Amino acid sequence: MSNELALIEGFNMMAQQACKSGFFPMLRKPEQAFVQIMTGHELGIGPMTALQQIAVVNGKPVLGSALMAAKIKQHPKYDYRKPASKKLNEEATCIILQKVGDTFEEVGSETFSIKDAERAGLLGKNNWKNYPQAMLWARALTQAARMHCPDVFMGSVYSPDEMNIECDRDGEMLEAQVIDVKTTEPAQAEGKYRTDIPDEPADVFDSKEPSLDELKGELNGILISKGMKDRKDRAEWFGRNYDDDAKVITVDDISKLIDTANASEVK
Repeated sequence: MSNELALIEGFNMMAQQACKSGFFPMLRKPEQAFVQIMTGHELGIGPMTALQQIAVVNGKPVLGSALMAAKIKQHPKYDYRKPASKKLNEEATCIILQKVGDTFEEVGSETFSIKDAERAGLLGKNNWKNYPQAMLWARALTQAARMHCPDVFMGSVYSPDEMNIECDRDGEMLEAQVIDVKTTEPAQAEGKYRTDIPDEPADVFDSKEPSLDELKGELNGILISKGMKDRKDRAEWFGRNYDDDAKVITVDDISKLIDTANASEVK
């Protein structure tokens, strides 16, 4: 048996035992546990941590803010900073640092404010009513990860709140599971998860179409994968390939740039 097949068989056995143990009440069948374990494996996360702290919603990985921050800090190329907020419960900022030589330099930052949450229709949700500062930090961290270090998570990653998963005071999901919002029946523990299509104004990340931030993260990931690891180089490439005079870049604009980056050698 090859190493890969042995690994998959091992994960399959772990998934079955996890379901039988009774310690993960939201796991309905071993296949769900297997998906969580495999998702964790691809992100460099062990099986138990994956079962406890990773959810998979419509095939997308969802990580709590503590695990997401830990992955960034463990990466040899990146670190992050969380500056002290002077506006508690009003905004949060995450700064991403990239190693250049023997030092770390800032490559970008993202701020998420209570006004952003209001525009996205989030303030009526229990997570935001109960733990606004934790939610603000989770959003700022997740956006910073997608925009400035997408290679840490092999693409886009999401916070629990973005996928309508109920959180605790630290912004961590109450319990991880695999969810398909189109087909999954309501969870056994009522109220823990939103498995239906929300009636309130849709969050930008609930849309079927990719958001502007997602596409920017995808473009960054493509450029980084083609050797443009320095933010200055990526900015120069962007300037050469986007000559529109419009002040606000759109989803269509980023989509065209993604096509350009994929279709040719990046120089």
